[in-house]
Amino acid sequence: MIASHPFLKQIDHVGIRADDALRLFQFLTQALGFPAVAPFAEYAGYSSGRVSLGNMALEVIRLGTAARSALAQSNPAHYQLLSFLSLSRPLTRLLPELERRHLRHSGVIPFFTPAPEGQEPIKLWERIYLGDLLGENVWQRALFSLMRQAPSTPAGQARLSSRIAHALLAHASGRSMLSLTGYYHNGASLVADGQGMAHHRHGGRIGLEGVSEVVIGVPNLIKSTGDWVQLLQPLVPGDDGLWRVGAGPAIRLRTMARHCIATLVLKVASLEQAQRGLRALHAPMQVSFDRVSFSIPGSPGVTFELTE
Repeated sequence: MIASHPFLKQIDHVGIRADDALRLFQFLTQALGFPAVAPFAEYAGYSSGRVSLGNMALEVIRLGTAARSALAQSNPAHYQLLSFLSLSRPLTRLLPELERRHLRHSGVIPFFTPAPEGQEPIKLWERIYLGDLLGENVWQRALFSLMRQAPSTPAGQARLSSRIAHALLAHASGRSMLSLTGYYHNGASLVADGQGMAHHRHGGRIGLEGVSEVVIGVPNLIKSTGDWVQLLQPLVPGDDGLWRVGAGPAIRLRTMARHCIATLVLKVASLEQAQRGLRALHAPMQVSFDRVSFSIPGSPGVTFELTE
């Protein structure tokens, strides 16, 4: 029986930040054959696209314009965002509970569709960012404070929320972040839709069946376990060290030099089939008796581990 959490449904998506995001998106969709559930497109201040990994989505994000990113090339691709799907909506209902759990957090940041002048924008989703669990910096603390002072009108919120969110991600640099997301638009959450799409493609080139684990790197395992307990209780890790949150991927903490979203563990139908597919793509790969690890060519910071 899968234990339940009072306000977390499951992991909704993981975000990769990359200056060459389009190349990564094309590798995921064209080379690996993962289905695109949101095409790569440019928006005000950023570009992104999403693919389905079966039981969660993977988003590739580029901040700024393509021209500016091409000049800078200062941010090697890495996993930057881990977002849980919230059972509560609006997310303002969660604020007292986050305070009770002593979790540092932002205010509620809404995201809207672009609207013609004079019309109210339509809210698509809203988000709360959490601190400490994946590390923190001065910019994050300052922006958390600013987020608590959002304008009251939808138009004002739409203008400010996008700028704050982009600033928060930009100044996080190589760090990773954690968030809670609540959706207001049918189909905006890709968790349910992604399952059928992944099976329709037969798991792409590697025979993907879903994401088993999201591995979180932490410098102090004992302290970080206590921090994550504050968020995930009453859930407890199993004998295998995994926190199972709903029907989505489990969470594993792994001792590393710094806080990060370290890797995604993907379940595949056959490791032999997956190896053949990866060799054809010339993907950097390491093989052990029960696991295959690989990274996206040209992006060593984006790694996957495969198991049957």
